[in-house]
Amino acid sequence: MKRLTVFLALLPALAFGQTLNQSLFIRSTQTNGSGISGSYDLSTSRGAAAANSGAAACVTARTTFRTYASIGTVSQAMTLNGTVTLNGRGLESSGSCNNGNSFTIYYYRSGSPTQICQSAASSEWTTSETAKQATCTASSVGLQVGDYIEITWEHINVGTGNASYTKTLYWDGPTSGASGDAWINLPQCVPGVTATVCITNSGMEGFWGIEEHDPRLILLATIYGR
Repeated sequence: MKRLTVFLALLPALAFGQTLNQSLFIRSTQTNGSGISGSYDLSTSRGAAAANSGAAACVTARTTFRTYASIGTVSQAMTLNGTVTLNGRGLESSGSCNNGNSFTIYYYRSGSPTQICQSAASSEWTTSETAKQATCTASSVGLQVGDYIEITWEHINVGTGNASYTKTLYWDGPTSGASGDAWINLPQCVPGVTATVCITNSGMEGFWGIEEHDPRLILLATIYGR
């Protein structure tokens, strides 16, 4: 009687319980080693307490608030495709401010940024802190080992901005859906940036093995026959 055992090989990320994280939180820290002047961190971890910009005049055109860069760099080449979403939180002093948020996302390679996509304006802030989302679409963007992800978080007019009023941005919050819960979500998990290891569409591999006992293998079935 011969015995043949079927195994499914899983990537270490799944085998050891890691997740397919696609989000980076907007932080007040400046620990990334990107070399991007004045850049703040995009981190896989939340902050300890919400921070804010303080009241500043509403803008009449797209205006960069801050530049951010991922703490980690891409560890495996991949292609980025799909919707990028910025969840920004803020408020305005009056409905006549007519401001929201927007962003531009880049990959930063060898000291130079290349634009991935740029969003249109979110809907307008209200007079209470609230989340407003802006989106853009990455189309067949090739990321290489060592790339950083960079964004500029922007104030933008929604209609006609009025500088007689003020707006305030919030970030670094510790709790989902609460004050300062500001983040960027990428269309795919990016290895080295949003997670240590990611599982791609080809991340599972089926094969036949004879009594293999690698801890990354899950036994599916044992087939007996002559």
